[in-house]
Amino acid sequence: MELSWRPPPDVLVISGGHNDRRWRPARVERAAERLLDVVRGHWPDTTIVMVGPIWLDTAPAKAYAVRDALVRVARRNDVTFLDPMSTRWPPEAVLPDGVHPTAAGHKRIAAWLAARLV
Repeated sequence: MELSWRPPPDVLVISGGHNDRRWRPARVERAAERLLDVVRGHWPDTTIVMVGPIWLDTAPAKAYAVRDALVRVARRNDVTFLDPMSTRWPPEAVLPDGVHPTAAGHKRIAAWLAARLV
């Protein structure tokens, strides 16, 4: 396992993403549970924070389903959950493809996350 040789981090951020919407919410939920089990097995003292999908434009229903699946996992496992989908991101934060952040978008996401981790 790749985690076994790494020193334990103080905080580990696990984030749902755009690609997770391809799967049914139950599958996302099971995968997130397994990931938490593996991480806690290797690093029991590490603080884990889950972040929902970062959607810079209008999110489809499937993205909300992924977010809700991750919320359930976080609640069951006493993990902090952060919801970037509740934030309105300005148009200059997203590239013309409507998916990927611009350099300014990356800065906004980093600032948003940092403010919540402190």
